[in-house]
Amino acid sequence: MSALPAISMALLIGACGSPQRPAAAPTSAAATFTPTPSSAAPTPTPTPPELTAKDGSNVKACRKGDCEIHVRGTVRVPLDRKFGMPSFIVIHKPPNEVRFQISRPASGDVEAYVAGTGYIALANGIKVTVKMIDGSGAVLRFQRKTVDPRNDLSEGSEGTGIYTTS
Repeated sequence: MSALPAISMALLIGACGSPQRPAAAPTSAAATFTPTPSSAAPTPTPTPPELTAKDGSNVKACRKGDCEIHVRGTVRVPLDRKFGMPSFIVIHKPPNEVRFQISRPASGDVEAYVAGTGYIALANGIKVTVKMIDGSGAVLRFQRKTVDPRNDLSEGSEGTGIYTTS
């Protein structure tokens, strides 16, 4: 019977063994961490310049070939007869193109376009510059001058074309 107390004692020592620590609880700092906001202010998105023209959308201001108008959609510009263009139609094609349909009985009708900013300069004395353009319209500057009195010319920041149609 003396073996029984020795076994009990061995079991008791084995059960006690080395003391175990409970798992560490998460600290309260980790649970409540809030990132510090950056001290730099966000960069504002630039707003595009507003399309404004000296003569607004008044196409009659262009009769003498000197005006600045805001064009939306399709408009007929009534130029004086001395320019030899009984029909001068301007078409804004969003987002960045202006088309021209010009009747010139003496030297041939013309169709042209300017993509982006640029100009058309007609041999018979009218230059039209696309100053600003966006999806809502275009600002056009009409001037009584040409780049070359023998040739129709055009230039555009994103493309251009000029064609005699008759």
